[in-house]
Amino acid sequence: HSTTMASTTLIRTQVSPILSLCVYRCVCLAVSPSLSLAVYPSHHSQTQALARMSTRQFENAGHSSLYAKFRPVPPPSLLDHILAFRQPSCPPPPLNLAVDVGCGSGQFTRLLPPHCTSVLATDVSQAQVDQARKQLKHPNVEVMVGGGEKMEVDDSSVDLVTVCQALHWMDVDKFYQEVERVLVPGGTLAVIGYHFTRPAPTMAQCASLTEAMMKVYTTTGPFWSNRRALVDSAYTTIPMAKFSRVERSDTEHFTEMEATLDDWAGYLKSWSGVQAFTREKGEDAAEEMMEEFMMTCAELMGGKVNESAGIRLQLRTQYWVILYQK
Repeated sequence: HSTTMASTTLIRTQVSPILSLCVYRCVCLAVSPSLSLAVYPSHHSQTQALARMSTRQFENAGHSSLYAKFRPVPPPSLLDHILAFRQPSCPPPPLNLAVDVGCGSGQFTRLLPPHCTSVLATDVSQAQVDQARKQLKHPNVEVMVGGGEKMEVDDSSVDLVTVCQALHWMDVDKFYQEVERVLVPGGTLAVIGYHFTRPAPTMAQCASLTEAMMKVYTTTGPFWSNRRALVDSAYTTIPMAKFSRVERSDTEHFTEMEATLDDWAGYLKSWSGVQAFTREKGEDAAEEMMEEFMMTCAELMGGKVNESAGIRLQLRTQYWVILYQK
């Protein structure tokens, strides 16, 4: 297949209902991307090689619980974008079957049921599947243990395959081959990712607060999977699928949420690098690192660390999306 790229210029604004731990305001505007800093850059060929292997994460129930509580919920505008990409060559919703691969605790999956007759959500981690089953109560959603390299569905039976913040854990060549097998003609693959959740640029202390977050990233750097570099590059170093039509957007979609300093610290604790640091260095070292982070942030916000539950921030998570049509 030939591969073509198209840029997206639509501007959308959307407001979602109250979600999860606080009020999420889901908007989608043409803005400058808010990219994660690649603290540990890898050579392009090395990252491409990494993407051709699969691995497992989030097997621990406690880690999965943190993930479910503090990870951001994607904006509905992402799904609007995906559905618009499918038009006019595909029938309008509802889609017959969508498969959300690497579903985690169901953050992206929850957007799919209103637009699909059936949704299959899979993750290699039983702990994540257990969390997703708690979160996803829709009658047309099935959650099961499984990987993206082998989907338990028939050939040419799936209208939409989605993968949100999980492609970097997979063997992408095998995943793309499996997507080719399961998608109907004209079907869609949506690859989604997001950068670190950080203070919104409208906050007065945005740069200094982000610096405090990046210090935690630097401290825990040796304990992250080397696949983190694939996320820091916004998947630009992962080989692309070879489908007939391709579109990418890096700047349209983000969520903003009003949160407390405790909430933001909880999100950092859900990082796989922080979890690995805690296992290797011990609870005391991890607690000391997080206390320093919270003290720095509290001082920047004009508060005290023992008042962290009352210190309010505006947090933003920037998403990218790569869309393919078979």
